[in-house]
Amino acid sequence: MNPLPPWLMPILVGMLIVIVWCGTVILIARLGGWIALAQRYRAMEPFDGPRWRFQDGQFRWCNYGKCLTIGINQTGIGIWLTIPLFPGHPPLFIPWAETKTQMKRSFWLGGDYLEITFPEVPNTVVRLKKNVADRIATAFATNANTQTPSSPS
Repeated sequence: MNPLPPWLMPILVGMLIVIVWCGTVILIARLGGWIALAQRYRAMEPFDGPRWRFQDGQFRWCNYGKCLTIGINQTGIGIWLTIPLFPGHPPLFIPWAETKTQMKRSFWLGGDYLEITFPEVPNTVVRLKKNVADRIATAFATNANTQTPSSPS
């Protein structure tokens, strides 16, 4: 058996790292429910509305620490990764009419949080920290022409 040329080993290691990274990130997207939401709510148009970068969130039990961008407008909520280096995570846009929201409290999640569920995508939940829920409520309160979505306050 011929040994590998020395220049080939770094290339193979690099390819292995990329494959493991992509596989891990896609697995997280599937386990967290991002892929399930994307099958129904993939963003098809550029987002128009206020947005907040580097936010925390949780999809089912998968944490996305300081890597989400959250945006809202009259028709729905946009969620996408601040730095798009993660396969399996297309941008999402979810109409308010297809969400149910509720403020909850959890010691494990660091206090109050907004829980968003999706009747059309069962067993999928998104949790956003209270500071994001407050920003959503404030954005709606400052726009007199906008009706508040299903109680994000």
